Amino acid sequence: MKKIITLGPSGTYAEIASQKFNIDLSLSSLIEMENTIDQVFKKAYLGDYLVLPFDNSIDGYVQRTLDLLYESNYYITHVNELSIDFSLISNENSLENIKNVYVQFKAHAQCYNFLKNFSHFNYITTDSNTESLNRFTASPNESCTIIPTHLISSNFELIIHHVHDTLDNKTRFVLLENKLNIPDFEVIKAYVVLSPNIDQPGLLHDILYSFKMLNINLTSIISRPKKNTSGKYNFFIELSFLRENYNDLINELEKNKNFSTKILGVYKWI
Repeated sequence: MKKIITLGPSGTYAEIASQKFNIDLSLSSLIEMENTIDQVFKKAYLGDYLVLPFDNSIDGYVQRTLDLLYESNYYITHVNELSIDFSLISNENSLENIKNVYVQFKAHAQCYNFLKNFSHFNYITTDSNTESLNRFTASPNESCTIIPTHLISSNFELIIHHVHDTLDNKTRFVLLENKLNIPDFEVIKAYVVLSPNIDQPGLLHDILYSFKMLNINLTSIISRPKKNTSGKYNFFIELSFLRENYNDLINELEKNKNFSTKILGVYKWI
């Protein structure tokens, strides 16, 4: 049987995303969980698919996913999107009685506007939302945790729902495979990395202008440092376009010698 490797432990949004891929794509795959994004990539040879968080509507891209995907031989082939809902739970009857807050680092960023109102909180950062719940359960006195609402299974003295910064909080998860796939849909997206070979004014402008001339829409762009060259950056770009323009895009990227190009995936637009 095929296998999906994703972030654990059980109960995380990554597991839910993996289950959704299993159903939507009829993968019929076992789900195996690792503790970190690095471990998912290290164990990639044991599986057929990887499922990882890609970006969040509040907090932006998951940079470790981007960096390791760039270094790997895996490609984004499918994307799904989950609504993210966080709640605060505690056995204390007032927020004023809470000292310690167990919270996963990304959950903290997505709930920043709520948490910044409580200067007396001491934050204990965890690697997963399930770890936050487990550590809170082990030491509940004068404590609280922020976890996905679907993990709440008991009655607590204090429950505050929807503590994330905006109600429209969504995270995209990507399915990675070791081969590039071009989906057969009218509108598709591609994620590419442009690595400048030279340093001169207008370099990025010129390549972006060529996208415009091909009627290719740039939906996001971020820069990440080149690991072995101080002060130099790679550009991670998501593009949306008609499938019929895919070959034109590839030709444009290949003929531009000012950049080295790596395609990280092509997938259906959502």
